[in-house]
Amino acid sequence: MGIIALVAFGGLSITLQTFRQQASAASAVRYVAVTGSDGANNLCTTPTAPCGSLQHAVDVAADGDEIRMAGGVYTVLSTRQGMTQTAYITKSLMIVGGYAADFSF
Repeated sequence: MGIIALVAFGGLSITLQTFRQQASAASAVRYVAVTGSDGANNLCTTPTAPCGSLQHAVDVAADGDEIRMAGGVYTVLSTRQGMTQTAYITKSLMIVGGYAADFSF
């Protein structure tokens, strides 16, 4: 039995199961950990080389990617569109979190 959740944003609604099915075909998994790095060449596609911030993961991600965040306290903020926030998201992404820093599931 799969997880089914209804997500609604500004008139758009899809089930989480449908999103996962559509995204899994060509999506990448990005990893974020407090101990990670936001280097220009870090695409964050392995648990051993995670991003250090959610914003960097969002920036390098493509529509449909999944971002997995390890548990921790993230203090990096970014300013976009005149607002300071943890992440400015303009793409269709799945963000899941709370994992151990070694990304054991």
